Amino acid sequence: MAVGLSGCIDPTAIVQALVADNLLSDESAPVERQRLVGQLEGNSEIIISTPKGTIRVEVLPRNAPTTSSEVLAQVLTGNYDGAEFFDVAADSHVQLGFADLAQARIPTLPVEVTGEPLDRGMVALAWVGTKQQTTGRLIFPLRRLDRLLDSHYTVFGRILEGEAILDQLVPGDPVTTMDVFLSRPLVRLRTAQGTMTMELVPFLAPITVAHFSDLVCNGFYSGQQFYEVANQLVRTGDPRNDGTGGSGAAIPLEVSDARFVRGAVGMDRLVDDASSTDSRFFIMKRTTRTFDGRFTYFARLLTGFPTLDRLQLDDQLLDVVLQFDLQGRDCNSSNNPPAGTGTGGTVGGTVGGTTGTGGNTGGTGTGGNTDNGGNTGTTQP
Repeated sequence: MAVGLSGCIDPTAIVQALVADNLLSDESAPVERQRLVGQLEGNSEIIISTPKGTIRVEVLPRNAPTTSSEVLAQVLTGNYDGAEFFDVAADSHVQLGFADLAQARIPTLPVEVTGEPLDRGMVALAWVGTKQQTTGRLIFPLRRLDRLLDSHYTVFGRILEGEAILDQLVPGDPVTTMDVFLSRPLVRLRTAQGTMTMELVPFLAPITVAHFSDLVCNGFYSGQQFYEVANQLVRTGDPRNDGTGGSGAAIPLEVSDARFVRGAVGMDRLVDDASSTDSRFFIMKRTTRTFDGRFTYFARLLTGFPTLDRLQLDDQLLDVVLQFDLQGRDCNSSNNPPAGTGTGGTVGGTVGGTTGTGGNTGGTGTGGNTDNGGNTGTTQP
């Protein structure tokens, strides 16, 4: 997957540049390169800033896909604004969230049993009520908790940095900010109706993501029209504008168990030809289960749902950019990364910035804010 994206993102080149600029030692280079490859292969990070330091959590989508997607979406949209470490039990656990569930803006989710232990260094969603539903409260075990609890919590992440900070926390310590470093590039689609931002998912469709990324970097999609706008979906990516054209390449169908919910992005193909996948893609406006298993699911919409609903027939893609961060760096950019983003800003991308500013997602640097309502499409990959 990292190789497939190397036309736009090359971990080796990035590490070499860091070493050349004396920002990274030769000894650390192999470890840093492996970390970047790991980012490209699919694990996002949640960055929790507190007055006592920063905690970095790696999200594990293969273990808990629905929970991982939902937690990332809630952080992106600022729904953890005002959260605190409300429960600190010495030698047991720490909980982050809202003590009063009536204050929480985060939905309950079914427990996803992952097989991971409720042990120090892991991160889970805490259960509520029947022990079959989780809240948005994040629980950080300080030791190995009772094994009988493993099936009542969703373990969705592990701590990469800042584990010792947990031992310093007291009840009521605030969360300063919660940010997300996405493991995959974003694609910004600007139209006359507004801007949409979608996240690529190479761990589900590596060949498709590599092909699509190359087309974006080569400017193929800029100027294309939406040749179909229906209640169910919108379609674009066809130079002929009639549903039969493409870039001239043919890539295989990559079927996964991802569901075509609102906001899902799939590669179109001819009904009777599984090898006709190329450049035409569609974005779901409504959940349509009959699409499941029949098309390649390769991305999901993060922001711009109202823009999606406003699109009209023959509206143009004014530009389409593979964007490494929300400051506007793209695959053709020669600018330095924005201050403070470091390597994560170059490769994975910083999303959300300070919690609560998600309204700017996707619009920075292209003129105008982008609405970010309707996150129902991001809750199920």
